[in-house]
Amino acid sequence: MIIDTFCYGSVEQENSRSLDLYTSPKANENTPLVIFIHGGAWRTEDKSDYKTLATDCLSLSLLEKDETVSKIQHPSHLQDVQEAIEFLINTPPTNKYDPKQIYLVGHSAGAHIAMMLLLGYQVPVKGVIGVSGIYDIPLLLNTFPSYLDFIRQAFGNNDYYKASPVSQQTSSSAKVIIAHSQQDSLIDNQQAEVMTNHLKSLNINVLLDMNLEGDHYELMNFKILQPLIKQLLEFSGHKGKYGHEFLEFEFRSDGLCRYANNSNYRKDNLIKKEMYVSSAVIEELKRIIKESQVMKEDDSQWPEKNIVGSQEIEVRLGNEHISFETAKITSLVEVNDSKDPEGLRAFYYLVQDLRAFVFSLISLHFKIKPIN
Repeated sequence: MIIDTFCYGSVEQENSRSLDLYTSPKANENTPLVIFIHGGAWRTEDKSDYKTLATDCLSLSLLEKDETVSKIQHPSHLQDVQEAIEFLINTPPTNKYDPKQIYLVGHSAGAHIAMMLLLGYQVPVKGVIGVSGIYDIPLLLNTFPSYLDFIRQAFGNNDYYKASPVSQQTSSSAKVIIAHSQQDSLIDNQQAEVMTNHLKSLNINVLLDMNLEGDHYELMNFKILQPLIKQLLEFSGHKGKYGHEFLEFEFRSDGLCRYANNSNYRKDNLIKKEMYVSSAVIEELKRIIKESQVMKEDDSQWPEKNIVGSQEIEVRLGNEHISFETAKITSLVEVNDSKDPEGLRAFYYLVQDLRAFVFSLISLHFKIKPIN
């Protein structure tokens, strides 16, 4: 891992106007760059506080940018981060990332800034993740009146609604993931819901994930952020050396199992394996499929495959032969919002069970840990 600190802007002597760039030794000019904007109510925390998180997430180039300086007020926070992004796009300090593939990840106040930059400043990024974000300041104050102190410090007497992402009316081709935990004690569910609805009204492609687990600051960890970043890259159509990420596996009646997976940003290579499994394993596979009752379903009302990807299953059991195809389903929210939630739910859970089944076999047989 390589860590570099770069100054940007017209006053390079200001230590606060700097960013830390974390790159893998295997990063190259095609590697996407993820910019993390931390929270802290626009006034606390430092980018160095997130060094461990950045290191853990390093399967691509990752940059951390401070946005919390208690002496400055809105819109200076936005302009500062905008200037940093323009520096990274227009004058790349390294060839370890692709300036045309930049993504923003913001937490709390950082999510507010990320979304304002997307909608209000039209920064040329391919995607944004907002985690436990503040998107409607008047709504936030209505729910948490005690927050007025830090809101005044960050925004002064500005119009709080106009300073909120939900007030911005410019659309974007970027893909957005709004993520939230219902266990968050500092930011309530309404913020994620109103932001998602607003993005949909602007015809922006957005996914809402309300299934994160943990309180507000517990969400800033590798196990939560890495899947979100990976999902955003897939959602945005990022292609690696072997095209779109995919997982493919096949079981035959004679016990042959074939497995292929290129869902790996660390090495950007294709994992291909073949093995033979016992009749007991094949029988267990049949049991999983039969108990799912997916053979009774019909995919005619399921979401069609799109740029995000697709999920396909073909099953031959005795005289029964059926195949299913749908869009890549990433959460039960999408299942419940579909035209056929009952049928799609059977398919969704079967996919999860089969993935776990295959990964367990691969791990045991080859003594490796497949990328999931």
